[in-house]
Amino acid sequence: MNGRSTVPGLLRQRAADTPDAVALCHPDGSTLTFGQWDRSTDALAAALAADGLRVGQRVALLFDEREWFGFATAFCGVLRAGGVAVPLSARLPPGQLVDRVTVAGAVGTIREGCAVPPELGGWQRRPADADANADAVPDRATPAGPAQIIFTSGTEGSARPVVATHGNLTHGHDATPGRRQLAHSRHFLHAFPLGTNAAQTMLLTGLTAEPAALVMPRFDAAEVGAAVEEFQVGTLFLVPAMARELLDSGELHSRDLSSVVLVGTTGDVLPGSVARALAEALPYATIVNTYSSTEAAPARTTMVFDSRRPDAVGRGRVRITDDAGREVPTGEVGHVWIGSAAPPRRYLDGGDTGTFRDGWTRTGDRGRLDDEGYLHLAGRDSSTIHTGGTTVSPFTVEQALREHPDVRDCAVTALADPVLGERPAAVLVTRTGAVPADLRTFLAGRLSGAEIPQRVVCVAALPRNDGGKVVVRALRDLFPPVGSTATAAPVTVVERHLADIWATVLGVAAVGRDDDFLALGGNSMSALRLARLVADQFAVPTPVSALYARPGLAEQAAWIADRIADSP
Repeated sequence: MNGRSTVPGLLRQRAADTPDAVALCHPDGSTLTFGQWDRSTDALAAALAADGLRVGQRVALLFDEREWFGFATAFCGVLRAGGVAVPLSARLPPGQLVDRVTVAGAVGTIREGCAVPPELGGWQRRPADADANADAVPDRATPAGPAQIIFTSGTEGSARPVVATHGNLTHGHDATPGRRQLAHSRHFLHAFPLGTNAAQTMLLTGLTAEPAALVMPRFDAAEVGAAVEEFQVGTLFLVPAMARELLDSGELHSRDLSSVVLVGTTGDVLPGSVARALAEALPYATIVNTYSSTEAAPARTTMVFDSRRPDAVGRGRVRITDDAGREVPTGEVGHVWIGSAAPPRRYLDGGDTGTFRDGWTRTGDRGRLDDEGYLHLAGRDSSTIHTGGTTVSPFTVEQALREHPDVRDCAVTALADPVLGERPAAVLVTRTGAVPADLRTFLAGRLSGAEIPQRVVCVAALPRNDGGKVVVRALRDLFPPVGSTATAAPVTVVERHLADIWATVLGVAAVGRDDDFLALGGNSMSALRLARLVADQFAVPTPVSALYARPGLAEQAAWIADRIADSP
């Protein structure tokens, strides 16, 4: 046995200390004890070794979300046999599964509860096929050896495989009695999908936490609320998207959830408005957000919600640098690096120098440190919008959008513009199902003109991946091409004359009363020309700001008509 600095070593220690204690449980009442987990891990490791699995070879794990017990056994069994586990989500399309298994270089697949694409081949042994009464096998894992390959979220591009060693995974985890985590209750709950970094963190937490892990096959607000109430859950782990859904569901007010004393969120930034609502709904709970990444873990910052700095993501080992890698002064925005004493992770496909350096990991975010060392994020490096000569942070625009009382959720992306290069555009989830009529006026007091989204669409739900993160590359598909949808013809005399002016300024054949000047390609220069022509045509003073605040043809025409009516 290689001791507690390997994952199966932690399991062996916990099984020796508390063999009959429940490690994992389902809401249906089924349980897996540490002793059972350790014995089934031994059996699978022996079977894999007998089948010829060599130290360092990679094995893909493909499990239905309901099969957490089997997944836990498979993960530890592969590692005890000296292999490297490649957890994958069963929700991925077959083609993506094949691609990821190929990229990871897996020699076989262990699965349970779901089909395996025929192209994968190799092992298709279910953990349940192994003899759970097999004798203990020598642990071939080593602290410095690779333990897992997990893919990044791929929200902005291709997902990349990240390698973590046993030493990386076990860093900060201690199964020693008296030092175990979350000792304030008998259960902690999470509903993170298998194959995500958050789920892997929960598996390691389950090995070393005092309470049992109550695992949900998927997130459903009603089911989570019922499970928290029934099992008197003390700690609830969520991603921010789950927190929003839980708040909107009403479950936090309709059930007795007074047992919850800690809510931990991870995987994304927890908006201040969501944290504040959680704190109000769960008055006995401490709300803690953890900021990290698949590449950086276990390096992280943690932030207990503080209404005085609601947008901060905590303190920790953080550096902010410029493009050349030099640290910038306090308050200045730059690239975010977070550090840890744990052995670092690495990309399987190389290209590590820009991300991993001397115990520090670059997260891909931009941010700043305030005078007290708290980290404030300013958006992703790759998502910065360059519109004309101005740089716009989608993160900043999203923060302003979330302040609107009708906006439940939002995401901002860039759309191509023939004059300015790019323009910000917003996708909203609202309480009414429509874009708020006062949205542009509301944002005008909070954002600069360049930051106000020029196109806005409303959807029922944002496109998100299994980990709850917005799939940025899918946002642009939600905006129909300019001119691709027909709108109603102008009705009033002012609308018809204004439509003719628009057509001249924008160079388009026809304009409808529901069209948007900015969405049709209007910019600051064409808006100046529009303002002059409107002033000449209708004999009313027309500031450009008035047109920008009312980009729709019908609303511009109504504004003009009001000015005509008021004129002497």
